[in-house]
Amino acid sequence: MKDKNGKVKWWMWATFLLVLALVSFALATLAVYESNASTGLRAQAARNELRQRNTFSWPETEETHDVVAAIIEPRRHRNLVFVINHLHEVLPHVPIHVFHGRLNQDMIPTGDHITLHEIPFDNIQIPHYNAICMDPAFYKALPGRHILIFQTDSVVFSKSQVRLEEFYPFDYVGAPHDTLRYSLVEWKSQKHFRVGNGGLSLRRRSMMLQCLETTPLDKALYMPEDVYFSHEVIRQGGKIPSEKEAARFSFQSVYADVLPFGAHRNLPTRWIDQMTPEEIAVFKPK
Repeated sequence: MKDKNGKVKWWMWATFLLVLALVSFALATLAVYESNASTGLRAQAARNELRQRNTFSWPETEETHDVVAAIIEPRRHRNLVFVINHLHEVLPHVPIHVFHGRLNQDMIPTGDHITLHEIPFDNIQIPHYNAICMDPAFYKALPGRHILIFQTDSVVFSKSQVRLEEFYPFDYVGAPHDTLRYSLVEWKSQKHFRVGNGGLSLRRRSMMLQCLETTPLDKALYMPEDVYFSHEVIRQGGKIPSEKEAARFSFQSVYADVLPFGAHRNLPTRWIDQMTPEEIAVFKPK
């Protein structure tokens, strides 16, 4: 309909724009659901493959240490030796558990502080990694009240004044997520689940087991493991830090007011003068 001047009435434009917005929202939501379904199917297939190869047959342990560190890396990755040795230099009291593949055991440093666990694969994909981190057997194999997860693209800074112990009161700590990683139907609550990224994270073993044993795993597998724990720890009544506190633990995109305990994936260039060349090299492209 047009007015007497031949122009389309304003409310028709408003209606058109509203319909367009609703259609766009519906299509985006459908895409998210399809993506979640695809993620879930891949994760279930990965979990089944891991179980068929008896991956989760590691011995169960008791909590005999305040904290142990763990890395899941089956590849012959260029950073593997450094991140293991460097973490031991910065945290010499922390035992390190290495979940290695069939082709890289020979390159892993040895010593009383190193415990090896085999993953019967030459390499794994992200769904396999998520499935390992979301299986109770993984946490039961680690004898610490707290578990420090690290990866080959993460580093703990030797000159940081932030101590790991200050995060022991929390059940899950990781760098604030740099993207919104939930479906659109949960957009209102996303701000509560920004903490945090799992690539360098500190987790209370008992809370991880509580989350996994009280939530159907088929449901949990429909999201990345760190997103799942960011959400589920809160739902279980656990304690996570604020974004500001989490940024002191690890950097990924949110800066703290000091050089953080560590970083994952990205280099906090604001504090580059306080890093060693070897720490900086972890974040350089291959």
